[in-house]
Amino acid sequence: MFPRVDFQNFLARDKELSTFTSQAIRAGVAYDFGREGMGPLDRGRVSFFWDYLFIDYENFNDLRVTDVLPGDEPQFSLDANVIQLFISFWY
Repeated sequence: MFPRVDFQNFLARDKELSTFTSQAIRAGVAYDFGREGMGPLDRGRVSFFWDYLFIDYENFNDLRVTDVLPGDEPQFSLDANVIQLFISFWY
């Protein structure tokens, strides 16, 4: 039973609206090349970065867990690897 009429109209299943905490670890390297010039290009750079993200939601249940009673699901969490590779040229 809902506490008032049309209460269910304000319920949402959107984790972007949930409270969460996040942490990240980042490592990267960059290499400059062609400082003497490469024809029409002045120089170039290759950069590689790796990020590891930890995100824990405080009020968003993980509905993929089906062996528990509804409402007793664990909180949703996300761990992600993000890899970035950049190649840049200056002219």
